[in-house]
Amino acid sequence: MLLPSAIVVVMPSSVPTGKPSKSSSIRAKVVLGWLGLFYGVVAVGVLLVSFSFSPQAIEQGAPWGPLGLDAGSCIGCALCGLSRAFSLFSHGQFLTGWDMNALVAVAWPATWLVAVLGPFAFVRRHRSS
Repeated sequence: MLLPSAIVVVMPSSVPTGKPSKSSSIRAKVVLGWLGLFYGVVAVGVLLVSFSFSPQAIEQGAPWGPLGLDAGSCIGCALCGLSRAFSLFSHGQFLTGWDMNALVAVAWPATWLVAVLGPFAFVRRHRSS
């Protein structure tokens, strides 16, 4: 049995050349710079909270109260204890933080990287464009 074949006509203007245009490259740099700045500021905020509150205060809901959130409303998930573990790491209690939530061993250094490299990416992208 023969199947009908489809004929595809490609217009020359729609054929990708393989090279991004100069304007799209600049636009991508600007967007990446702003994303770096945004995530860098968020990471700095997370680290400030982790240094500002003790693990006991976090457990009692001190950072969440002003936001109208109830600390007792946690349903339990893989992130349980991560806020306290961040605080423990920020206060130099690494083994206790690891026991609270092992994910902190990856998340805490990654947050530091984003806090440092995010704004750096913003400055670098805006200087070069």
